[in-house]
Amino acid sequence: MKTNKEIEQFFQNQMEVAKDKLLDLVEINFKKDKELCPVMICMEFDDLDSPPKTGIVSLDFAFSLDKNSRNNVIASVIQKLKPMICLIVSEAWYLKVDKGEFSDSELPTPSTSENREECVLVDIISPYQTICITIPIIVNFLEINNGVPLKTLNRENMTVSKDFESVFNLIYTKAGITKAELEEKLKHS
Repeated sequence: MKTNKEIEQFFQNQMEVAKDKLLDLVEINFKKDKELCPVMICMEFDDLDSPPKTGIVSLDFAFSLDKNSRNNVIASVIQKLKPMICLIVSEAWYLKVDKGEFSDSELPTPSTSENREECVLVDIISPYQTICITIPIIVNFLEINNGVPLKTLNRENMTVSKDFESVFNLIYTKAGITKAELEEKLKHS
């Protein structure tokens, strides 16, 4: 019988493995296509000794909706599938601000700010931990191909935050599998 601590350590290890593999795939696909289709990757384990079952859900349609509708679509997928680990990859806007520059209530919305920058956002979520990764996208307006500026990922300046409360983390917490459900399912594996 597996202890809760063994199960937690297993999931933290699996999330790190998934992060490393996914970042390589993101870089390869972005280099080839110069953009990313937003996707959710759902991982499920029968036991702690077998490889994960993995499913990929395109979120392209969801990201064309307003934020509330998009989040409701993502929540319904998470609620239906109950993935043990959920990875969400999308492009996003962000702002570089100094700590203390704005209070939380004054913080501008990135999508409407003139100072916004583009990034690839990767959230890796389980009941044990959330890893949030932002990878800046560099837009080179001096190199135009078919009317579109060249875009590259700046992986050297990516940020990795653990236990960050992203929108997707909050959705998973409300709609996804709980620690207790996960541990009950896997403790006899």
